[in-house]
Amino acid sequence: MLKKLFIFFILFGFCLPSHSYSEESYNLLLEQYKNNEIKRALKTIKKIDLEGDLDAKISLLKYEIYRRANKLSDAKLALLDAIKYDPECFEAYIGLTIISIQNNDQKNAKNYLKEAIEIEPQLNDSPDILYYLAKICILDKDFNLAKEYILQAIELNRDEKEYYLELGKIYLFQKDYLKAVNALSFLLGDNDFLEAEASNYIGLANYKRGNYSQAINYFEKAVKINSNSFIYLNNLAICYKSVQDNENFKKTVETILNLTPEFPEDYIQLSQLYMDRNNLEAAKNALEEGIKNYPDNLLLKALLNKLNKTQI
Repeated sequence: MLKKLFIFFILFGFCLPSHSYSEESYNLLLEQYKNNEIKRALKTIKKIDLEGDLDAKISLLKYEIYRRANKLSDAKLALLDAIKYDPECFEAYIGLTIISIQNNDQKNAKNYLKEAIEIEPQLNDSPDILYYLAKICILDKDFNLAKEYILQAIELNRDEKEYYLELGKIYLFQKDYLKAVNALSFLLGDNDFLEAEASNYIGLANYKRGNYSQAINYFEKAVKINSNSFIYLNNLAICYKSVQDNENFKKTVETILNLTPEFPEDYIQLSQLYMDRNNLEAAKNALEEGIKNYPDNLLLKALLNKLNKTQI
């Protein structure tokens, strides 16, 4: 993935300007990033910010740390700083593309990706660019073009598992459930994030086909890998409800309500759960809290606007 490209430039300082902050501080931050010591890295960033002039190199590293800490607003600012220090920093435009996709902002995602390619035309030959184009097309609901892009990406790099995840999702959107299962099955067996995602989407494919017992098996597998996922748990709860397993349905709902939301999707799932229980005020509060933490997320804002209109 292109995020690997960021890591390459960060680790090796490839073609980036010199800096005036202390080399010792930068090396410390880099080491903390490599060791996934994100809380300590955030403290080091504050120290580096006080040391003086920054540059694109340190800004890209700050972006990676903020992204890993799930601080998308700070990550975006770090990338904008990188462009301020080096207008030809195409890596920063790719990062802004990624953040825009996460914020359901396909317009800016297209513009940022276009800027990156104009600066570095060789990106046109990258399967990762095709991957991001596919994700943008999904936001545009142009699933045929999204499928075309992702199949081209797979043709160029058959070993990148995330491409198969995206292909499976596209087939789901197109209601081609058997092809979705076939694409997603490629990701099973590693007991990692991608297997959890694949299990969840295979569960959805089975649910859509009315295979509730199979769907429950896959949703339970996803939850076993990540027991804090609002999406996996909510899908499992819906499935329990569909087979009238009221005991497990209630237990799963209570588990969700006791979790702390972390990602935009968590606030959306929590809001929907409250709406299903006719608690519109709690649903509204969940979306407002999500927007507070993710002020650039267009989907959260659209859902809150829709909910406010229903209350008028």
